[in-house]
Amino acid sequence: MPTNTNILVPVHIPLCLAYRSTMGKVFHFPIVCNKDAETGKEEWRVQYGDPRSASFASLPALVRYHKIYSYMDPKTGIIDTFPVWRGSVIDVDDFDFD
Repeated sequence: MPTNTNILVPVHIPLCLAYRSTMGKVFHFPIVCNKDAETGKEEWRVQYGDPRSASFASLPALVRYHKIYSYMDPKTGIIDTFPVWRGSVIDVDDFDFD
C-alpha cells in the first residue's frame, strides 16, 4: 500500500436488504437512494422487482414500512413482506438459490 496520506481510495459498498421468505428462501434486494428531480430530496427504495415500489424520505421510514406491511399470495394465503411467490412481481424461478 502507498504510504502517501494524500492518496484516498473511495470505498463503496452497496446497501442490500437480506430477506428470508416464509418458504425459507433467501433474497438480497438492493436499497437505492435517488434524488427527486423536482424537490431535490432523497428517496429511499428497496428494488425487489416492482417499478412502482414505495419510496421513503429516510432509511428508518423504509424499515418501519416494511416491518408493518406485507403481501398475501392469493393462491395459497401465505403472507410475505415481499411478493416472492411464483407468478408475482418477483418470480422465484428468476433467482438462483444455491
